[in-house]
Amino acid sequence: MPKQIVFITGNPDKAREVQSYTKVPITHAKIEVPELQSPSLKQVVEYKAKEAFRLWKQQNREPAAILVEDTSLVFHAWGKLPGTFIRFFVDEVDNQGLIDMLEKFDNKNATASTAFALTEDGEKVTVFQEFTEGTITDKPRGNNGFGWDKIFIPNAGNGRTWAEMSANEKQKESMRAKALRAFEEFLKTY
Repeated sequence: MPKQIVFITGNPDKAREVQSYTKVPITHAKIEVPELQSPSLKQVVEYKAKEAFRLWKQQNREPAAILVEDTSLVFHAWGKLPGTFIRFFVDEVDNQGLIDMLEKFDNKNATASTAFALTEDGEKVTVFQEFTEGTITDKPRGNNGFGWDKIFIPNAGNGRTWAEMSANEKQKESMRAKALRAFEEFLKTY
């Protein structure tokens, strides 16, 4: 296992969630990292990991393995969208705006995915990507979570959005938790 793993994110909610999902000690650091705009989640996190490593090193910080993450939410009716651009959609039109834009489509199925990328040298990047299938609700529901948790109903969620579930319930089906389990398994054989 690397001496130190630093999770680079500007989102403190993600940092808290990541730490609650894993037994591996991970330090959190906030560094503004330029992001590649692409519908490919894998491409986005690979680029992000390399940039985060470069910026970490540029700031003369102690050597560390760098971990980054990005999330995608694809509405099946929209092809690959909003996909990796989901954060911008939520920021601009909020969850109700997303529901309104999907209203005219019969297909409300969605795929949520998260990818973590780990690099120790800024060149070789290992990606851990997982998916959760679900649907988009007809109105935002629940008070837990963040981002689009109020509109995503995982197939195994008994009709509840992630925002209506406890953190423990969400963890069972969350693509973030699944990806972190794959990350932990990787570290065991590292």
